[in-house]
Amino acid sequence: MKKRLHEIDFAKGVLMLSVVVFHLGYFSLHYPKFANCHFALVQPCFLLISGYLFSLEKTLLEIKGVLRRIFIPYVVFETLYLLAIKVLGNYVGASNTFDGNVVDFFLQIVTSPIGTYWYLHTITLCMLIFYTVNYIGIKGKSNIYISGILLFLVSNFIDGLKWENVMYFIIGISFRILDFPIVERLKSYMCGLAFCAIIIVSDSITRYSIAGIGLTMTFLGFLFAITHKFPIVVKSIFIYAGRNSLSILLFSPFFTTFTKVYSPLFRFDSTRFLWMFVSLNLVSVLCLVSAKLMDVIKISKLLMGKNMYSSFSKVE
Repeated sequence: MKKRLHEIDFAKGVLMLSVVVFHLGYFSLHYPKFANCHFALVQPCFLLISGYLFSLEKTLLEIKGVLRRIFIPYVVFETLYLLAIKVLGNYVGASNTFDGNVVDFFLQIVTSPIGTYWYLHTITLCMLIFYTVNYIGIKGKSNIYISGILLFLVSNFIDGLKWENVMYFIIGISFRILDFPIVERLKSYMCGLAFCAIIIVSDSITRYSIAGIGLTMTFLGFLFAITHKFPIVVKSIFIYAGRNSLSILLFSPFFTTFTKVYSPLFRFDSTRFLWMFVSLNLVSVLCLVSAKLMDVIKISKLLMGKNMYSSFSKVE
């Protein structure tokens, strides 16, 4: 089980760092095809993993703790993000906008989150519905059917809850309910070949397509297969990023926006890879330092009931 969690954390680390990379506008706008492929693939992988890791056997007290660790940080950081782009958006060229209207603010929080925080909004609603259905006694496959129908209906009324995202959470939690161990069953080097084949033969790849689902499954399978091929230090770094993926998700939108400020210094690099590498490391470190600081001044406990930062350790 511990080895399986290491492989999942490794995959989360790779995925989270790639999310940071392709939210670096100066880089992603230079490679639009890669960016489109990334957004059709990486976020569904995260949603599938989130569904798979969510246990319906938790007590009511435990589930309140889980939802608190997701929903309260979502509300706080979405609020801070909206205020930041209202005040500083024009200065840093933020892609999202917010006019400051109180009604719009409420709607953004409840129904239409912007930035990367839509992910927390989505998994909160998915977890709440699946757990509620299970809690009233509808379990197993019946839970999958009923919760899936409810989420489909709700997604038609809440703009920020997109069915093409929800269905990946459903796939992940279905694997858990049906006792399908994704690490053991999906991992294969052949997934890498299948992944490339899907990209080559598909005219367009979206989350809401068979090709998108195939990319998600094969990419995860390939990540699980290659985990042990990396040197211990490199593998440990990715696992470290995976264990701190929530911290990186929460803080990175604030830091990625400001990386545009120093982009003129890297005009000599037409590929923009050097700027991306520097920015990825800078943003990641700032996110981790921020999470550690939140723990030190006890804000993490206030928000989440636990520490936010997970320390680095070498993994064999």
